Amino acid sequence: MAATGERAERGVSDPQPAVPRRVPEGLQAGRRPNAAGADRGDPRAHPRSQGLRAIGAADTEDEVQRPPRLPPVGEQSPLGGKSPVWRLPAGFVDRRAWIYRDEMLALYRGASGGARARVVLQGFNGLRECEVRRLKARDLSLGLPRPTLTVREKGRFGGKLRTIPMDPMTRAVLIEWVAGKGPDECLYPVGHTVADGELAGVGRTVGTSVRVTGHVLRRSFGRLAYQAGVPVPTIQRIFGHVSIDQTLHYIGVGQEEMTEGFAVFDHHMQAGLETPFSGP
Repeated sequence: MAATGERAERGVSDPQPAVPRRVPEGLQAGRRPNAAGADRGDPRAHPRSQGLRAIGAADTEDEVQRPPRLPPVGEQSPLGGKSPVWRLPAGFVDRRAWIYRDEMLALYRGASGGARARVVLQGFNGLRECEVRRLKARDLSLGLPRPTLTVREKGRFGGKLRTIPMDPMTRAVLIEWVAGKGPDECLYPVGHTVADGELAGVGRTVGTSVRVTGHVLRRSFGRLAYQAGVPVPTIQRIFGHVSIDQTLHYIGVGQEEMTEGFAVFDHHMQAGLETPFSGP
């Protein structure tokens, strides 16, 4: 009582006693009734479900038919294939660009030092920019007869490793570029902006039709390999793509390639006819 009197003299009121919460009737197992008084745990009670029921004439009384869920990126295709579904993001603006074979060779001749090494690694081997930056001297196996290149793919902790064969041009350029570097020294320790600036400068010098970047070199490698007759699954494996759809997007099959494809198919079918079809 003395403590209560002191608090009253200082003008401090006692805290209000806790009032127990009143649980409404009908609230069971953590479910709340909706505005219509139905249980929210029942999907048929939702207004949208009622709308779906009105649209679907074949629906039964106890089941609402809904369209099948599309698998997100990375899940297996519902068609039974082994390749995951790969889709472009919403609002994607197509800014893909490629360079031609003569332009790629002109870049190789016009570049020097680190820029030439990057042209070879991305334009002649299809490496990603991050893979080029992660390359170290110990990742190169330059011994004959089968020189190889061990690549660390993209990923938060370095990604998976993949080994690709090294052609004579790549081997000659890298032998010159790796000279004097330690085993754990990066071959191309240059940031994105500086690296693409170097490539763009070489492209302006040789007169390419588009602005050259590392990604343009990588896409152009895939397109040129496809035009040279390399199978798409092989290009997919070189690229390190999980889905073949992504590889097809990189290659960029256009109207010209479609026309050539129909011509090949027509020639194949005409060969099976006794009298080739020549039109009306």
